[in-house]
Amino acid sequence: PIAALTPAALDFGEVASGQTKSKTVTLTNDGAGPLELSTVIVSGAGFSVGDVSGPEGNILSVGAAIHSFSPPLVVPPGSTIDIEVLFAPTVVEWVTGKLIVDTNDPGQGPDGLSIPLLANTQVPCLDVSTALQFGGKLVGNKAILPFVLSNCGTVSIAVTDLALEGSSDFGLDPSPELPVTLEGGETLTVLVSYVPATEGEDQATLTWETSVGTGEAAVT
Repeated sequence: PIAALTPAALDFGEVASGQTKSKTVTLTNDGAGPLELSTVIVSGAGFSVGDVSGPEGNILSVGAAIHSFSPPLVVPPGSTIDIEVLFAPTVVEWVTGKLIVDTNDPGQGPDGLSIPLLANTQVPCLDVSTALQFGGKLVGNKAILPFVLSNCGTVSIAVTDLALEGSSDFGLDPSPELPVTLEGGETLTVLVSYVPATEGEDQATLTWETSVGTGEAAVT
């Protein structure tokens, strides 16, 4: 058996909070032997599996993010199964996920056969790395950690301000020239330095302002 999923990706467009949108993926057996579908999985906030329509016209209502078929659904050569994917967000935000099917196709790989799921991609998406824990350092020794703002969506995001408040042993090295506009996929990396002047615990707060909101992170 040879399993194939169409389309190659599902884009749900813009879906408001509280609404549900449905799209269909077709699983086709392009091989010469019977294809057995054992598991359907979706990942990503708000995504779930709806109805699964078998090759004989039977419909199984799943209504969950994962479902195992026992016994497996059998797809004869040249036949198809339709898998309904639902998206019902509780908040309007940029979301990605995957639809994964596990079959007896020997060429599908250990992680199954999958396609990407997308929704609300016109909503700004900002990913922030906030791992700014320096731990114990010797007095006078300089340490540096990166702080990264990433535009994980497709809408431009302006970074208008970055500031450190607290111990003067922390600093931005160097302080970035702002404002900066991040297009889809672009990142802004700022180096945060720490040079302890005395023994003891130091703390600070890094704050940022962007066109999609503000945030802060503890620096220790």
